Amino acid sequence: MLKILRQCVGIDCSKDKLDVSFGVRNAFFDDQLLSTTIFKNNSEGSQKLWDWSQKFTQKRLAVYFVIEATGVYHEQVSLYLHSKGAHISVLLPNKVKSFSKSLDTKTVTDNTN
Repeated sequence: MLKILRQCVGIDCSKDKLDVSFGVRNAFFDDQLLSTTIFKNNSEGSQKLWDWSQKFTQKRLAVYFVIEATGVYHEQVSLYLHSKGAHISVLLPNKVKSFSKSLDTKTVTDNTN
């Protein structure tokens, strides 16, 4: 198994749900998606998100939570993760879109369900 350099949870927030993905970057700088799932956007869903992420986390490395802010829907999960001592980045959707346009990679990552 290749050495993992970075691990990250991406969260797309909406009023009712959190679409999440857990990914890692290995020693060859290849990105690999390990798991995706959906949680309710409430306090119970935030706790389940934390527990789910801990199943994949390598304890020797920090895990980074990257949250796409949509209105105020990201606030509850952000506060919960902060209370757990997590590393959190809240990004504006327009900034993410502009950054992705600057890359050569063309992919669709949003869940189509």
